[in-house]
Amino acid sequence: RGHRALQSDTHAIVSQASEQFIRGLHSRRGTLTLIRGALDRRGDLSPPQLQALGASATAHTRHLLGTGLVRSGTPPVWWFGPEGVSSQDRTELNRAIVRRTQLRGVWRVPSTFVTTTAAQRHLLVMLEPLRSSAFPRSAVMGVFDVQPLVEDFYASRVASCYPVQILDGETLL
Repeated sequence: RGHRALQSDTHAIVSQASEQFIRGLHSRRGTLTLIRGALDRRGDLSPPQLQALGASATAHTRHLLGTGLVRSGTPPVWWFGPEGVSSQDRTELNRAIVRRTQLRGVWRVPSTFVTTTAAQRHLLVMLEPLRSSAFPRSAVMGVFDVQPLVEDFYASRVASCYPVQILDGETLL
């Protein structure tokens, strides 16, 4: 009975779903890790090759809006996208990425952060630092749209008999 009660407990179900969500984010990071591995092995790719790599990654990874390269102290270089992001939001996104790259230790380990645009759109940014000597203090970056990512995940993972709403403060995401 205790096992069945635990299986039907909404808190336990949401906790399990959250753990699966984290694993889903790790798998999306895998796309960026793959690109990082390609650049670490071969740092002499031409701009058209980098654009093709970024376009392919974006086309084959759900909710990935764009990919590119960020170097210390400079604005990001977008290989592809970010699709569906206005020029004003893109400017804000670029500023947030540059601010993040000024943090101590950001070039040593992968990092993830969320930035909110003026239009209240939440964007998830993942950075994968490059280890190749051809790219000192550089990282592959990917930008994801948070709202459909979260909605898709919970819609597909949480059984419909358990009512779950994702809130940002009092705003329904």
